[in-house]
Amino acid sequence: MFAKLLTDIIFNVLHRFVKDKTSSLLLEMRQLVHLFAIFAGIFCSSSPVCTNGYSLINNKCLKLFSTSMSHRDAVTTCSENFGTVVTVKNAIDNQAIASFVGTSIRHIWLGLYCFQSDVSQCQWDDASGSASDYSNFAQSFPYTDVGNCVYYAVSGSLAGKWISNDCDGDLRPFICEIPTTIQDSCNNFDGNCYYRSEDIGFGGYQSFEQAQDTCEGLCGNLVSIHSPNELRYVKGLYRNRNTPNIYIGALTVSGKYHSWTDGSSWTFGNVDSSSQQSGMCMMMSLQTNGSLTQDAWYPSDCQAFRSFVCKRKAGTQCVGPTPTPSTPDPSVSPDPYVTPSTPYCNSFLMAPSQLTSPGYPGNYTNNLNCSFRLATLGAYRIRLTFNSFNTENNYDKVMVYDGDDSQNSLMGRYSGQPEVPFYLESTGNTMLVTFTTDGSVVGPGFSAYFLSLI
Repeated sequence: MFAKLLTDIIFNVLHRFVKDKTSSLLLEMRQLVHLFAIFAGIFCSSSPVCTNGYSLINNKCLKLFSTSMSHRDAVTTCSENFGTVVTVKNAIDNQAIASFVGTSIRHIWLGLYCFQSDVSQCQWDDASGSASDYSNFAQSFPYTDVGNCVYYAVSGSLAGKWISNDCDGDLRPFICEIPTTIQDSCNNFDGNCYYRSEDIGFGGYQSFEQAQDTCEGLCGNLVSIHSPNELRYVKGLYRNRNTPNIYIGALTVSGKYHSWTDGSSWTFGNVDSSSQQSGMCMMMSLQTNGSLTQDAWYPSDCQAFRSFVCKRKAGTQCVGPTPTPSTPDPSVSPDPYVTPSTPYCNSFLMAPSQLTSPGYPGNYTNNLNCSFRLATLGAYRIRLTFNSFNTENNYDKVMVYDGDDSQNSLMGRYSGQPEVPFYLESTGNTMLVTFTTDGSVVGPGFSAYFLSLI
């Protein structure tokens, strides 16, 4: 519509200018030149661009890594480059990969992990869901007996097809992907600018209110985080710094209701519901230390002095401060990431989630044989925290395995009343927790919570 409007204006003015070179028409010509400048500014500032050496392909930002790696190492490399292993959401994406890679590479990893030999159980690493809406598996795939990860055939008889493969035993090249953004001179990701407090003065440490005021002075707010990709990016700003935690722009009431200071919706959360910490403001831990898990969010005393990150829209000029933070409204729906439902025995659970013995906080029953399969995306790991534990010693047992079945390494065997909280971290993206009881004596059982280590 803008293009048609501009074309009509140009035609009318030039037609009249040829017939009558008056001063008024000369003025109109100057205004037309000014109009060109305005539209050019609009189109240039809003045109999608890629940063950090990525190339714009099919409205995505891609970067090829030709060195062969395991899927886990590919995910780590992409994370260090602020992205994920490439995802394919439609036929155009699928075709674009072959064109981008060229003929020198035969196969590349996809950012896809299948928990079962079923497309609906294949989850994209960027947390966008399963491959149910679009997939291009070769016949008889996915097939998790071969492997849970997926590669893309660039050439050969299966060109363009997806094939299951072993995540750690096979090494392949890969493509990293980040979202497009808008041109700006700042630390720029997915259409937003990010500023570390250490880079804008004040010694890097302020109270929550002071930090929010500082961010408003930059025409932004304390950072809101709306996806695992954005979380990785914010964490990456501190990759080479020994900063234990930062304020994020979240306020909380009783650990149940949350809001962002920039007014955006609470569409993603990584709150550690097992935490015993209190406070109305929120921080993100950048290190795993004692009761704190790296990348997890925790309530904080608002008066504590911490580092922080400011965030504003990219490609816009600063025209004044944004609104000050407001108290969350307890009438809104609780954050689904904070209060997940308690699962039954023999459940498959995706992080973050809670698990308890049946009947908790009441007593469990005799002759139970429960299992909980815990999982997280792609090459992420799991941190499982037991906050409460009381079973019949030596007879009613919880066993934790480093994988999705009891053939994997046993990480711990627990009964009685061990000191809580205690933590276990997986080496992969799955864990198995079993709970068995005998025919006599019962107790309150256990309560646990698990998060992804992104």
